[in-house]
Amino acid sequence: MKLLVYEWNGFGYPDLKETLRRMGHRVERIGYVVRDKCQDSYFEEKLAERLKQGFDALLSYNFYPSAAQCCQEAGIPYISWIYDGEDFGLYCPATGFDTSYIFCCDSAMAEWLKGRGAAHAAYMPLGVNEKRLAGIRPTAAERGRFRAEVCFIGSLYQNKRSADEYQLPPYYRGYFEGMLRAQLQICSDRFLDELLNEELAKLLLSNLTIDPRYETTERELALSLLLTSATKRERFVLLTALSERFPTTVYTFSDTKNISGLENRGVIDYNTDMPKAFLCSKINLNITHRMIKTGIPLRVMDVLGAGGFLISNYQRDMEGEFRDGENIVLYCSEEELLEKTAFYLEHDGERARIAANGREYVRSRHALSRHLFEMLGMACGSDAAETGKSPV
Repeated sequence: MKLLVYEWNGFGYPDLKETLRRMGHRVERIGYVVRDKCQDSYFEEKLAERLKQGFDALLSYNFYPSAAQCCQEAGIPYISWIYDGEDFGLYCPATGFDTSYIFCCDSAMAEWLKGRGAAHAAYMPLGVNEKRLAGIRPTAAERGRFRAEVCFIGSLYQNKRSADEYQLPPYYRGYFEGMLRAQLQICSDRFLDELLNEELAKLLLSNLTIDPRYETTERELALSLLLTSATKRERFVLLTALSERFPTTVYTFSDTKNISGLENRGVIDYNTDMPKAFLCSKINLNITHRMIKTGIPLRVMDVLGAGGFLISNYQRDMEGEFRDGENIVLYCSEEELLEKTAFYLEHDGERARIAANGREYVRSRHALSRHLFEMLGMACGSDAAETGKSPV
């Protein structure tokens, strides 16, 4: 098949293109950072011209309504793979086009999209480039450079818009704080959706104007602000608790001066250095952004695919995929996270066993080639997918 990949400033595109080519497809790219997800006339003009060159499908990470519009007009499948829980392009009518095939790493998101009329929305876990990861072997110098007891890679979302920024009357401020404190006690489930009422939603959005091109509600937008607040607080609280008890390292552009004892090593390259950091850390930590309601985040696949040992909060889509204590370690509360961190720091053999099981499972069950084969088959037909190589 002849495939066009729309590439923006996101993770994973080198792996995506390399895997598609290894599967036997002809792959070209169009790179551009859209100024407006819903409508960018310059991008749409350029993309429409490229699509006239005989492509069988367009692929991207996350959903771009302007790209979907071009594909609808050209009669070409648009395959978008959602790895971000906060993709507001999904609130646009273009999700319902008969050429829009949307694959979500979150099963709850896939069901939500179907309920909004996206007939081709489906659940698809994220994947790893098993071939690239198999070739990563840190040198002795790199092992010293990336060595860590407890390691977290990710943002603390200090500059992300959240509900914390808005002034509320005392009663609602108390209600808001109570909701967040209750959510922080439970790391294994998300129930802010049920606690948010219409009055609080209106107050949170009183200074915001909803773009009429997005088919959303005040409550949905207010919920996104609340969930970002919950994520910011959760990461701060858990990293503070860990750094008070164990040597804890983070790789982030966020300011961590307010967390004493935390070693911030700055940003890290996703493709070259991040897998080495996972391999050289005794414990890697995943704290899922609350916008991902049930899904398995990319970070989980990244760590396990690289061969690292991972402790993660529980997510519902992990059921049937991972087994606590066998190929991953899961926590449901701050106390459980601290207990399991202390235990596994002292049990090297258990860590090595679990990490090896996780590596083998993810590289086989969640290989990029396997998932791409499935998605191409669903969007372009099984005969078209067969032109590439079958999954490993």
